[in-house]
Amino acid sequence: MTGVAGAPKVGDPEAWKTRIEKGVEGMLATAKSGLNVMPPMGNCQNCTDSELTAAIQHMLDNSK
Repeated sequence: MTGVAGAPKVGDPEAWKTRIEKGVEGMLATAKSGLNVMPPMGNCQNCTDSELTAAIQHMLDNSK
């Protein structure tokens, strides 16, 4: 992750703080709908909720 367009960088706990407060379900909803310049589904139209949740969890686990 590069932090493009204000996206939080993986490994930066402070950047993830407000997102973590939403919980994984809240972050999944945002990932599915898109946010700012992030396209819906993170541009992975074939990804399942489980795959998106795993990606979110991976980013969270590496940003503590």
